[in-house]
Amino acid sequence: PRVGVDPSRTAMAKPAGVWVVASVSNAQAVITHVIERVLAVPDVERLVLIDDGSVDGSVEQVRAFQDHHRQRGEAVPVTLLVLTRPFGRRAAVLAGLDHARGRCGAAVVMTADLRHPPEVIERMIQCWRDGADLVPAVPEARRPDDGDPEASVGLSLLRRLLTVLPVGPMADDFCLIAAPVLGLLVDLRQACPSSGRSLAWTGYRRIAVPYQRGRRRSDRVSWRRPWRPGSSLAGLMPFSGSAASFSLWRGVAHLAAMVVVLAGLALLGGLGQGQALLGALLLGLGALQLIGLALVGDAVGRLLAGAAPRPAYIVRSCVETE
Repeated sequence: PRVGVDPSRTAMAKPAGVWVVASVSNAQAVITHVIERVLAVPDVERLVLIDDGSVDGSVEQVRAFQDHHRQRGEAVPVTLLVLTRPFGRRAAVLAGLDHARGRCGAAVVMTADLRHPPEVIERMIQCWRDGADLVPAVPEARRPDDGDPEASVGLSLLRRLLTVLPVGPMADDFCLIAAPVLGLLVDLRQACPSSGRSLAWTGYRRIAVPYQRGRRRSDRVSWRRPWRPGSSLAGLMPFSGSAASFSLWRGVAHLAAMVVVLAGLALLGGLGQGQALLGALLLGLGALQLIGLALVGDAVGRLLAGAAPRPAYIVRSCVETE
């Protein structure tokens, strides 16, 4: 197994152009506007769209856009990658980075639902020209009603507490990634491809660019579907096994029960009652044990996944226009 990564192997000849990698999920209503606004940004050579299981006609909309301009003889540097099923946004981004690797000087990762304004890319490219290898776009204010699970302040704080490394730019955030970092990221291919591990540990120079996050304008928000609870859990801490996930939920339930018991005792003035207080403490101890078991299970699951890796994504088709 590879212990380290030689930067000389991941850094290729540095082309001058910038590619934009955008994940698409049910964005039929806005996908045409996204394509036009991205291609209008100076120095953007190509837009790579990765469809992650859209069911609203987003793929047909992109193909119609490509065919329309091809028939008119107009240059439309748009690539459409269609995955065989919904693998998750992070796997979709990895597919786009795989496609862009070695073919551009830097890649900008974003979503195709207008939460990430394409006009910010020009400032990100300027920072890259000034020597930055990572240029994350940091939202000036988060709104919990924009349809983004990471917009929740409580969820963001909890993720920071549960993340060992400092939370910096993630591989799937609105971020410009220079070619050396892009090659490193693709080479590593973490044991859990859906993990949004921070890129801060790489040590590359980064410059943050502030921006005003827009509202999600896709037709539907897939992560809120009631029959996909695993996606909500993966947004908090993506586990490799269901046993670790079950242990985490049990631990959270115990913590909630402990808080309810302590709050009830405080309201009723019974914090001095030994049996009730002992029960609350036992609930808290059980919660810590279950969460600790979940962490160990996650580590074991990652090791097993690394021993017998499977593809992070499968591409059904690739349509590229010049």
